[in-house]
Amino acid sequence: NGPAIAADGHDTAVAWCTGANDLAAGKVACSDDAGRSFGAPVRVDLGNPMGRVDVELLEDGTALVSWVEWTDGNEALMLCRAEKEIGCVAQEVLATNSAGASVNFPTMARLDRDIFIAWTQPEETGDRIAMRRVRLTEID
Repeated sequence: NGPAIAADGHDTAVAWCTGANDLAAGKVACSDDAGRSFGAPVRVDLGNPMGRVDVELLEDGTALVSWVEWTDGNEALMLCRAEKEIGCVAQEVLATNSAGASVNFPTMARLDRDIFIAWTQPEETGDRIAMRRVRLTEID
């Protein structure tokens, strides 16, 4: 369920989930020298991540990280704005899924001040593609 990377000029962000030491964690690390070195990884999850991360760099140098997390027995598609060496400064649940199947691997794309995120939404009658637009002003 691998990592995600985003780069813009010299700014780079890498997001991933790990199970090291039997502890699930979603993390992000940033670089301002085109990936030659990275700051310390910071945790972004709420405590029970499944993974399926994606990351986008924003114009102000922060990273927008999405991942899937277990909350109250359901999958939650999460989004957070992460600052270098601080971690999440704003988190939100974009969608929840209580179907028997998973939302798979949500993917983000940025267009100016909008982030578009798409995922497979399982339903009883079959899967459908779900999409949400998030204005960056909504998570500032």
